[in-house]
Amino acid sequence: MSQAPELPATTLANKCYSTMFSECVSLEKAPELPATVIAFHCYYSMFYNCKQLKEAPKLPAENIYDGCYSSMFEKCSSLVVLPDLPATEIADNCYSSMFKDCALAETAPALPAMSLARACYDHMFSGCSSLSSPIVLPAENLEYKCYNSMFQGCSNLNYIEVGVMTLDNQKNATDRWVEGIDGEGLFVFPCGRKDDKKGGSQGPTKLTTVSSPL
Repeated sequence: MSQAPELPATTLANKCYSTMFSECVSLEKAPELPATVIAFHCYYSMFYNCKQLKEAPKLPAENIYDGCYSSMFEKCSSLVVLPDLPATEIADNCYSSMFKDCALAETAPALPAMSLARACYDHMFSGCSSLSSPIVLPAENLEYKCYNSMFQGCSNLNYIEVGVMTLDNQKNATDRWVEGIDGEGLFVFPCGRKDDKKGGSQGPTKLTTVSSPL
């Protein structure tokens, strides 16, 4: 299959498109996904391992649900263009592994959420070795596994800005989140030092840490 059928629904149900095109390694063009009302795990692993897919469809929903985009484009190794993600309020596991191992993607979508949820960004860009656009994470508080392995293996990232006052890892929030970032660049952090207020050291060691205005 090189082209998918049309999917015109604008209101989705739980798990409705889950794994729908998973392992369709010849799929070159994704269908439009116009839904503005989505649901629990509705797009879970929908395009998993679609190795020929180069551009993701637009995702217009502003209200999202647990696991809705989890692993949606994982292992889409030819994917270059990532979709905008307009939601400002997010949910548990909503973006977990969404773009994991999309090695050709260079520009990440904006992530404007001010409040996080459990594992919301877990492994989101892990293995995106070409990712180089500036990353801004304005949220001020951590949640369980929220940034876990988020940028693991993103060796070309050179600018990350966070709003949290501490990267303390009691919630497993920052496990391996910047492991493998090995070039020069800036890490903008309110505390302005790699060791945060609670003595942790979860900032990217290869980037220069500078303070941001509170």
